[in-house]
Amino acid sequence: MENNTKFLEEFKKLETVLRKIANKGDRTSFRDILDIVENKNYVIQHKRQIIQNLYALRNIFSHIDRDKYIANVNDIAFNEIKIILKLLNTPPKAGDVFKKSVFTAQFNDRTEDVIKEMNKNIYTHVPIYNNKEYLGTFSENTIFAWLADHIIQGQADFRKLELRNVDKKYLDLKNDTVEFISEKTNIFEIKQKFEEAIKKNQRLGALFITHTGGKNHFPPIGIVTAYDLPKIDEYLK
Repeated sequence: MENNTKFLEEFKKLETVLRKIANKGDRTSFRDILDIVENKNYVIQHKRQIIQNLYALRNIFSHIDRDKYIANVNDIAFNEIKIILKLLNTPPKAGDVFKKSVFTAQFNDRTEDVIKEMNKNIYTHVPIYNNKEYLGTFSENTIFAWLADHIIQGQADFRKLELRNVDKKYLDLKNDTVEFISEKTNIFEIKQKFEEAIKKNQRLGALFITHTGGKNHFPPIGIVTAYDLPKIDEYLK
């Protein structure tokens, strides 16, 4: 029954990590620990049922003499614990998973040229800069909102505009927000940011990745939009 003893040791490692995340000691029940961690950790949201099954197995083998009636723990259980511990202790980072060339524009670029580039390459969000100073984001919703405000007046024409001429309110839309995150942000926090926005009935349009998470750390080294989120779930399989 050496395998079963090893399983108890490995599960204890998992339980210790979960209690640390929850900031709770041994007096708090394991179920309560899961409730606390689930609210703040996307990995546990996804793996909770598996962890509960492992906990039930742990309860069986932690009682003296019970294990003699049951076969040894198989490799599946050990592998699940290994996967969960790795995701909790060393989660993939934003800079590693979503690093890519980001199309940016300067405030004196022609708006028409930026729109053509967005259409050609299916860019949804373009950060605008004055040299290295971040000014706002030109997005698909920027175009829609601008048109909605001007088409009635017969002024819906971007051809003579430079980005500097676009009202700042269209580069900082409340219904299409953007945030800057560090390259060291773990990818499961990214997933939670989008889900939290949905719960608040808000639209998080994009996350721009920089080395420090600062918006003026030019240039951004990556971008995450809702279209990229399935890539995060691949790490949980």
